[in-house]
Amino acid sequence: MAHGLFYTDNDYKKKVLSLLEELDPKNRGLIRKYLSFECKYHESVLDDETNAYFLSAHEDFFDLGLDEDTLDLFYIKLNDLFEKHYQLNKIK
Repeated sequence: MAHGLFYTDNDYKKKVLSLLEELDPKNRGLIRKYLSFECKYHESVLDDETNAYFLSAHEDFFDLGLDEDTLDLFYIKLNDLFEKHYQLNKIK
């Protein structure tokens, strides 16, 4: 569902991208590197994949040595955004 919202709800995508900008640049870089090299995702989909991974398996990022509390707080913000937009789109 996260992939679908990211590509069909422009408001959701803009807000996700804004949230991603709030991540510490070092953390965001490590996440992007993991998704690129370990998961083999193309650079053009890394923001969408970061969104989807956070919503479905953000614990995978714990192994990167990132602060778990910071990741958990980011997950909560992103999940709240997802739930809001999911409900809005579900009604349509």
